[in-house]
Amino acid sequence: MIHEHIKTRTKARLYLHDYLSLCRFLNHKPSTEITRDDILGYLATIRKPLSAEPKQRWINTHSNRAVIYLKFCKWLYFPDLSLKERLTTAAVKDLPIMKREETNVQAVDLWTDDDAYSIFLKY
Repeated sequence: MIHEHIKTRTKARLYLHDYLSLCRFLNHKPSTEITRDDILGYLATIRKPLSAEPKQRWINTHSNRAVIYLKFCKWLYFPDLSLKERLTTAAVKDLPIMKREETNVQAVDLWTDDDAYSIFLKY
């Protein structure tokens, strides 16, 4: 029970941090006046060229923040409804959720036959 409370508080803190980043970018524009272009403009600042970040980690940040803004706007406009009943507002409708093309697993992360045998024989 305590662990769930800590997870919820940590998640709320992270969501708040990401929302404050958007607010700073928009010079503290009121939440009800935020438009789709405002959110897309902020998400564009997260984008990095492939030469600067070959592993494309920015894509996860971009997608996670898009989901956070989607949830926040649904809550902002429909706070009395349940999560499933809340409608998507125009500001966050069809925000781009990206996925990386490559995997995080690299050749050095994989086990060799020698590794597998040594662990098997050890235990």
